Amino acid sequence: MSPAAHRRAHLHFDVLETRCLLALTLSEFPIPAPEYSVTGITAGPDGKIWFTETNWNLFVGKIGVIDPSTHAISEFSLPIHNAIAYGITAGPDGSLWFTEFVQGQNGYIGQIDPMRCRRQCHTRTGIAF
Repeated sequence: MSPAAHRRAHLHFDVLETRCLLALTLSEFPIPAPEYSVTGITAGPDGKIWFTETNWNLFVGKIGVIDPSTHAISEFSLPIHNAIAYGITAGPDGSLWFTEFVQGQNGYIGQIDPMRCRRQCHTRTGIAF
């Protein structure tokens, strides 16, 4: 995806007389698979933006990451078939933690080491709930 493929906005203040008005600029990045919905987002310890995405019709999920300096987006499939990722957060240990729901089974808490994610991202699925 080219850097021009997203919308960019900038934050600045306009001074009118004695009042200051806040002008907000937003950047939006379309995810590569439009049939997926973003279900969680967090800033990672690696300086990238990590998110979970789900295709509710097929009941499959992915973990995605955006590099804010290049605007490149990478996606990683979950290791469990018929699982969705819902919510993600950075932990104090430097890992990313996400919840994973498996169709017809218990849910899990998954862990990602963002410093080791390059072309493939291996998640460890651990604690069942």
